[in-house]
Amino acid sequence: MSAAGARRDKGTRVVLHAALAGNVLVASTKFVAAAITGSAAMLSEAVHSLADTVNEVLLLYGAWRAERPPDERHPFGYGREVYFWSFMVSVLLFALGAGVSVWEGVRHVLKDKAPDLVLSGVNRGANMAEDVTYSGTIAGAFEGTILGIRSVALSQGFGFGEGRSVRWQTALAHAPDLLRKLLAMEWMPSCAMNVNFPDREPDEVQGTMVTVQGRRDPGLLQIDERHDTWGNAYYWLAFERRRSSAAQGTDLAAVYAGYISVTPLFLDLTYQAMRERVALALA
Repeated sequence: MSAAGARRDKGTRVVLHAALAGNVLVASTKFVAAAITGSAAMLSEAVHSLADTVNEVLLLYGAWRAERPPDERHPFGYGREVYFWSFMVSVLLFALGAGVSVWEGVRHVLKDKAPDLVLSGVNRGANMAEDVTYSGTIAGAFEGTILGIRSVALSQGFGFGEGRSVRWQTALAHAPDLLRKLLAMEWMPSCAMNVNFPDREPDEVQGTMVTVQGRRDPGLLQIDERHDTWGNAYYWLAFERRRSSAAQGTDLAAVYAGYISVTPLFLDLTYQAMRERVALALA
């Protein structure tokens, strides 16, 4: 490592340690204030500062791992591992933010009477296939489900072309009747509904389909090399904006064909068939 690089890394660690110390102090002060006053707003601020503290810890951990020397398995070193932990910080912020928002709303704002329904969305852009595993919109619906409240994630798809506007009027026109029908039925425990509206005008929607979670073509995954402010390379992972070869019955196929997709999701992500095979292998 060059002398300039060493000074830069040292400066980064100093900044992260200073930020960590500051966030610990701020979070502690807010938690004490929340305990004394009973203020939900102050408790929310304290959780925010706690999230910032955890983020600094993750960034410091990533910086420490990035400094490890090259080895046989990683001949070019671990320098870019810091970007993975930076990504984890972003995921934590989204997930924790969605969860605390719903939790605070139910526990404090609506403590005397719990809501009958949690609506998460309407999101700008569809949440289908792999999106389900990291969507903040769906995370909000899952948090409501954990609290025992029927919850629906709503997303409005829009076109792949540049400059296309989102057709919010489609969700506005079709969501009320769809929600009334969903609320009229009995839901299984730990179930959330994922609803995606197609990029069509309201009168062009073909109907509603109950679907399964799809999967995009792996070939659509793009790896874009970019550079940060210090000139270091990093890689941005994204799917190419064109349609996959979607299997029939999936959320992707339904929305592509102009249908509203309704996918019942389950909180338990255990792959039961694989669990049995793993148990046999480890017996």
